[in-house]
Amino acid sequence: MGYTTRHDAIAKVAARQEFRGNSIWATRSPSGSGMIYGRAAELYRADATAGELAYVVYSYSTPIAWFTKRGEWVVPAEKYSHTTSRHQSVVRQGVARG
Repeated sequence: MGYTTRHDAIAKVAARQEFRGNSIWATRSPSGSGMIYGRAAELYRADATAGELAYVVYSYSTPIAWFTKRGEWVVPAEKYSHTTSRHQSVVRQGVARG
């Protein structure tokens, strides 16, 4: 899996494909919850515990969006760093295309 540009990451999120970019990455084999907090942490942990995580997009090591086996996207509104905000924009664009 090679380096993925921002533009390509949008398309990969839309297709729920694994990728690695500059501090943003996605996988079908989720691992860890990074610095997720608030309601997002509650939702993520509930889906992880129930085995519902089908695809997860991370900014650094923090999940910023996930697709469930129920067929639903979860894209929390929690704010993090400036870079993670750009990653969240990539996710929102990808979800809108998908």
